[in-house]
Amino acid sequence: MRDLDIIKIRKNLGVSQKKLAEMLCVHERTIQNWENGGTIPNVKHAILRAIASGKNITGEGEMLKQDAKQEDAKSPKPAKHASLDIDALIRAVEINADTNKHNAESLKTLVETNAKISSELVALAKEIARLKKVPLAEKRRRVAN
Repeated sequence: MRDLDIIKIRKNLGVSQKKLAEMLCVHERTIQNWENGGTIPNVKHAILRAIASGKNITGEGEMLKQDAKQEDAKSPKPAKHASLDIDALIRAVEINADTNKHNAESLKTLVETNAKISSELVALAKEIARLKKVPLAEKRRRVAN
């Protein structure tokens, strides 16, 4: 999802990478990664899209920029988050929940398959061990039948 220009969004807000990271509850290196073309998770993508659209930010845009600049100048304090469109945030959370549910179901299937394969491998190993103890004449007789 490279349809968002993170650098442009950040500069329009007038905030540093660190400040944007605080606003999005991610590490500063994550912002650097996104600005260099890294993949943005669906939830954060929806939030960034809401921020970028401008219409989903309540209050005056300039006031938001001033608040962000003042926060950058002060010592670290809890981030002042832009008030975003609730529907966009709910959609982002639902997408994330659906993805997590799908991943959990896939993981459960993989674990169950792994358990079945492990059981079959144990049974094969036991059969191989048993066959190693059978005399050669007995093995030939079994193959012939």
